[in-house]
Amino acid sequence: MRLGSAETTILTKELVMSGSTVLLDAAGRRRCSPATIPGHLAGRAPRNKGMQYPPDPPRPEEIIVVMRQAGHDRHGLRLRALIAVLSRGGLRISEALALTETDIDAARGSLLIRLETMTCARRGQRKPSFLNG
Repeated sequence: MRLGSAETTILTKELVMSGSTVLLDAAGRRRCSPATIPGHLAGRAPRNKGMQYPPDPPRPEEIIVVMRQAGHDRHGLRLRALIAVLSRGGLRISEALALTETDIDAARGSLLIRLETMTCARRGQRKPSFLNG
């Protein structure tokens, strides 16, 4: 029996039984893969580092199908309005839920997205969103 390295936060043990290695954590539980041990990939860059994925928004037909499933009662209408704000305004769910009634300008058919409602990554993109198509 051999104790693991001192750098890891959880001590590991390796039992060598009949030519096979069994990994155990500090509590003595069996680990099936070295990937389950903390620090297994420490120091390595993630495989997807530097990759950029193109935006893949849902098509209008897909949004319409989801809105039709919402129903026509008051909860369904509220859900359809939320889906419209998310899809047309390009908001994240937390940003849409942070909107208030004072952000709606019915005369212009616009929705003001304030700096306070936007997440940290999107604070430089403040502009009114027109929802009339």
